[in-house]
Amino acid sequence: MLSKPKKFLEIGIFQGVTARNICELLYKIHDNNFKYIGIDKFDLDEKTNNEIIPSNNFKNPLKQFYYQYIIKENPYSLKSVKNLLKKFDKNIDIFKGDSKVVLPKIDLSDINYVFVDGGHSYDTVINDLINCKVVVENNGVILCDD
Repeated sequence: MLSKPKKFLEIGIFQGVTARNICELLYKIHDNNFKYIGIDKFDLDEKTNNEIIPSNNFKNPLKQFYYQYIIKENPYSLKSVKNLLKKFDKNIDIFKGDSKVVLPKIDLSDINYVFVDGGHSYDTVINDLINCKVVVENNGVILCDD
């Protein structure tokens, strides 16, 4: 198993907390010589053109207060995730869209590690795994959540 990946792909960024933790770890290991690629739909409501916010409440009321009243930002938005990762701006590429459409457009041949945590339907997961099989063929690792 690859213990020190330099190029990491995460499918399903959500609020970006895992992305930030991954980038912090990769920075510790490789300084600025790493790449993080993230994909998420950041769903839009077609009627309002606003991003759809999952029906989750923060367990920490201070975090809820911080996002709602201090920075006035949707924690599930692309903007919020980019702000969370701004320290690593030169090391990250974030793609907005469905992994079924985005993955085939990305060169995955030098990705060392994939964390699949996007859509949870059978079709989506199978698609993600098939599109990422080159990572395993090149001795990389794929980890699936849920």
